[in-house]
Amino acid sequence: MNKIKQIVFLLIVVAASISWQKTFAQGGQLLNSNSPKARSFFESAMKQYQALQNESALSELGKALAEDSMFVEAWLLKADICAITRDVDSEIDAYKKVIKINPQSNPKVFFNLGDAQYSIGRYKEAKFNLQKALLTSGLSQKDRLKLKFAMQRVDFSMKAIANPVVFQPVSLGSNINSGNNEYWPSLTADENTMIYTIELPSKETDVLGNMKGQEDIFISQKSSLGQWEKSSSISDKINTNKNEGSQSLSVDNRLLFFTSCNRPDAIGHCDLYFTERDSSGWAVPVNAARPLNSVAWDSQPSFSSDGMTIYFVSNRPGGKGGMDIWKSTLTESGTWGEPVNLGDSINTPGEEMSPFIHPDNSTLYFSSDGHIGLGSQDIYMVKMKEDKTWGTPINMGYPINTYHDETGLVVNAKGTMAYFASDRNSKKGKDIFTFSLDKRFRPVIVNYVNGVIIDSDTKEEIKADFVLSDLETAEIVAKTSSIKGTGEYLLCLPVNHGYGLSVSKKGYLMHSENFSLTNPNDTIKPYKIDISLQTIKVGRKEILRNVFFDVDKYNLTKQSRGELNNLVKFLNQNPETIIEIGGHTDITGNESHNDSLSEKRAQVVFQYLIDKGVVKERLSFKGYSSTLPASTNDNTHGRSLNRRTEFKIIDIKKD
Repeated sequence: MNKIKQIVFLLIVVAASISWQKTFAQGGQLLNSNSPKARSFFESAMKQYQALQNESALSELGKALAEDSMFVEAWLLKADICAITRDVDSEIDAYKKVIKINPQSNPKVFFNLGDAQYSIGRYKEAKFNLQKALLTSGLSQKDRLKLKFAMQRVDFSMKAIANPVVFQPVSLGSNINSGNNEYWPSLTADENTMIYTIELPSKETDVLGNMKGQEDIFISQKSSLGQWEKSSSISDKINTNKNEGSQSLSVDNRLLFFTSCNRPDAIGHCDLYFTERDSSGWAVPVNAARPLNSVAWDSQPSFSSDGMTIYFVSNRPGGKGGMDIWKSTLTESGTWGEPVNLGDSINTPGEEMSPFIHPDNSTLYFSSDGHIGLGSQDIYMVKMKEDKTWGTPINMGYPINTYHDETGLVVNAKGTMAYFASDRNSKKGKDIFTFSLDKRFRPVIVNYVNGVIIDSDTKEEIKADFVLSDLETAEIVAKTSSIKGTGEYLLCLPVNHGYGLSVSKKGYLMHSENFSLTNPNDTIKPYKIDISLQTIKVGRKEILRNVFFDVDKYNLTKQSRGELNNLVKFLNQNPETIIEIGGHTDITGNESHNDSLSEKRAQVVFQYLIDKGVVKERLSFKGYSSTLPASTNDNTHGRSLNRRTEFKIIDIKKD
């Protein structure tokens, strides 16, 4: 949120007022003007400066310089104030005046001049002055290291401009953008819903006298023609007279995380909040509580598509610098775990902001002023390695990045299009744009499955729980629920993996599906699967679609573990049920062989459940051979459906 920059701004002012004389004094003494009037105006300016009255300070400095245009200290203080108020051109002019008066100025004057020129993209001039500072004696080792880093940034910037990336941003149009500032887009996986922050006018001012904006969250839906419809306030339950923004929408449009400041229930100045949507709309937001929130600044959430992890920005103790990126993972009990700093690969002594974890759960986009870049906040991409640590961030290049602040970039699930806010091409403030993402910066392609969950008897839409597992490792890769009252669900499926899906609800039979995305062609079209859950009744059965055997054998493959573990969980949640495991074959092979094979397969599953602690008396098994086909035996697909393992409710114990 913009409020972060205001706080940082104030910290700069306070620090500057303390350190100004130490930074530019020569020999421990100020170079005094010969004009008593100039010195008097300067002393008045210094008091105004320390009281954070920058306008008044500049006015007094103007009077001092009118009396003595060679007053070095007055020019230095003017440069400092212009840096704080971001009048960079005036800051540069002031430093140039100092150098003209005293060519042997403190090397920090050359350093600060070069840094100011770098901040507005005047890289050649910046390099000239940084080199002069580097060749001048009097710098501490710490300052020399900072100077070398500044040189690296200038050299990188010049090279990046000479080798631009493909970048053709397109405005999202007047239904999204207006005369106000729009920023921080958040997108569902199907790209049909966008939520973003808009800064509305406000009559209040901050401590620096600047007009404050009122940040609220707006929403837009995509029409059947693929155009964004006119946006509107997301909900009166979410937007208040406080600031709500820098939000993260879950890929299924069910959960919303956002930042709000100065609320009565706040733990710190700004905290993370969340709300859930059902058929009646968004619920009243709830503070995400400790340990996610702290007395420090907690903001800018990014909720992962696996439903288990949240990334956010905080300046809490234990970080690497100012604002760092942290993450927290849901525990088994459903509470947030202790946040973990993302470490030295990503966080620096500078400011890291606007994390966006792509739906592939392995590609992170973020902004930073602490890595080598083109100036201020640049956007970077970083990939997670196989050992779950982060690789080296990659600057996304020019002209995606410039000397301006670039923050708040998100990428669609397919990994082809990026969305971001910019004021570079607009006289209306910040607008939201989209552009085709260069292949070098693309994440893993993500497909998705969506649909509706209903009760098989009443046809009523119901809320159910989903667990998505990697078939190869049995690792849970996503947890979510369908939406209460609508039954709608959506799950992301990164390519190059096979997945097992388990759908469950207490009092219902579990249901399973599987997806093989090892073929890139599978990613072209999303899966649409509506699921009917059966209430628990004697005689009802479900196919265990993720139980696998080697061809013509009865040994369970490791890909079956996740499914059978979910069946154990079902039995534990419904202790009154007694089930039969049924093995089925197609008609290929002789009848005697199929009888034996189907029974042995059922028995292996039976034994697995017992080994996992299920009481033997609640289980039985039977081989049905090819006697109960689920489909035709006349083609390959039909025969594959007939080769299956099922469980059936054969009794329900009464208390």
